[in-house]
Amino acid sequence: MKFTEVLLLPFKNFKEFLLGVGLFALSEFIVPPIFALGYVLNVYQKAQKMENEMPAWNGWLDLAKKGIVSVLILFIYLLPALLCLILSIFFFTIKLEIVGFLFAAFVFLFVLVSVVLLPVALFQYSKSEEISDAFKILTILRMLREETTRHFSRLGILFVIGIPFALVVLVLRYLLVRGFLLDVSTTIVIAFSQFLIFVLMAEMFGRLYSKVNEKEVKKDNSKNSAKKNRFCPHCGTEIIKKGKFCANCGKKL
Repeated sequence: MKFTEVLLLPFKNFKEFLLGVGLFALSEFIVPPIFALGYVLNVYQKAQKMENEMPAWNGWLDLAKKGIVSVLILFIYLLPALLCLILSIFFFTIKLEIVGFLFAAFVFLFVLVSVVLLPVALFQYSKSEEISDAFKILTILRMLREETTRHFSRLGILFVIGIPFALVVLVLRYLLVRGFLLDVSTTIVIAFSQFLIFVLMAEMFGRLYSKVNEKEVKKDNSKNSAKKNRFCPHCGTEIIKKGKFCANCGKKL
């Protein structure tokens, strides 16, 4: 599938996409977008299978479960940044500005690290639906090393997509007279951009890392087959030297 087609995929099934936007918009007034985030994990799973369509909004209980886990994963990854933010505010309050600026720098650093790692962490969880897989940092770093250039290029694309929406929100919130319709418009624009970026993230990184996962499975299979070839299939004796016949039973290998 061409990259441009991946970018346009959310608009291919526009009803499903608009429902997600609506759930994100409601989250500003009611609860976190649990169902929408659960749906994003379904997009990850579809992308891993290279299916060229948005998933249907089925199994709402399952969506809620996946959404709650997604929120938990996001919270844990952003927790160091949140703690540093609290410490930064505290030190600014007691007039220790240098220490406050230091922790503010750590906030930026931890947020940046989280933004880089989270797409792979969510992929890992969507693949197995085991929450522990989202925190296997060494596995995540190994996968990231395999596709460093493509990973950061996709993050760059998501960042560029987000810029015009951020500018629209800036204009609506700070340069125009506030009112009910304006507040609703701002909420819709924010919800639209958030859900679009989450869906595109799931599509792009789901496809990217499914290929990495396939390579790892092939490597594991080749290692297992190599181990099997070290033993005679007839008597099970380990083959130390290469040859056509087993040194123990004499049968052909």
